[in-house]
Amino acid sequence: MQRYRDSASARKSYPIFEKLDAQIQRVTATFARLKTRGAVVVQDLFGGEILKTRTGAGMHFYNRIDGERHDLTLSQFDEPIQFDDVASTRDEAFADTSDAQYRALKEGLDLFCRGLLRPG
Repeated sequence: MQRYRDSASARKSYPIFEKLDAQIQRVTATFARLKTRGAVVVQDLFGGEILKTRTGAGMHFYNRIDGERHDLTLSQFDEPIQFDDVASTRDEAFADTSDAQYRALKEGLDLFCRGLLRPG
């Protein structure tokens, strides 16, 4: 079976790829806007706790799952941050996120976990 996803010209000839590409671009843009809100979606999918740390840009939210810190969006920082590991809540982490933004972010993380979306 020919692998169409490896060829840009082949991708253009199949409308399904255009739709998928548009969806991936939308999800990627949502990730960029909602970097600090990924902790809520990670908790939905994997459980654990939501933690927070104060940074120069405000509060940064991330997760602790089975005793291990997981920060989906650590790459947004130019310099290493000092983690305070302060317990937080879903409501606090979700405070400035709309339902539509949340759904788009959850869809993006689901695609990423299934290997259909690569970061960057």
